[in-house]
Amino acid sequence: MRIDVTGSGIEEIEPLKTYVTQLLLFVLSRFGERITRVGARLVRIQTEPGEAQLGCRLTVSLNSGREILAEVSDRDAYAAIDQAVDRVRRLVGLRLAKLNGEVERGRVVASVAVGAGPPDVAHYPRSRRKKGGGASIAVSGKGSPR
Repeated sequence: MRIDVTGSGIEEIEPLKTYVTQLLLFVLSRFGERITRVGARLVRIQTEPGEAQLGCRLTVSLNSGREILAEVSDRDAYAAIDQAVDRVRRLVGLRLAKLNGEVERGRVVASVAVGAGPPDVAHYPRSRRKKGGGASIAVSGKGSPR
């Protein structure tokens, strides 16, 4: 994963670049080689005279050819970076789950491993649970159980 961080109109940009790079490496490293490139652009936005916000725009390129974009602006530079990185993390996770077929009607469903046992009883709706606590008695031979 290659990370490019650029900025314009911001004093003391180096600490922000370092923060963005370290945060992106930490948060997006779980996706491994499925991410090819991350571009981060930090820009100062003049809202009112004397008021300024920092805009953080993140572009993530996946190895499938898709791009994911998140853009956030905030008065606090670190808050804008944190929000943009969190948004990208969620969007990348959803996109990769969708590409792997793990998304059904907008929800991420758990993939079941081959050979795994049945799911826990607590996950079944009440109407499908066995009555009597779920315990069963196996009787062999003559007579009835006491």
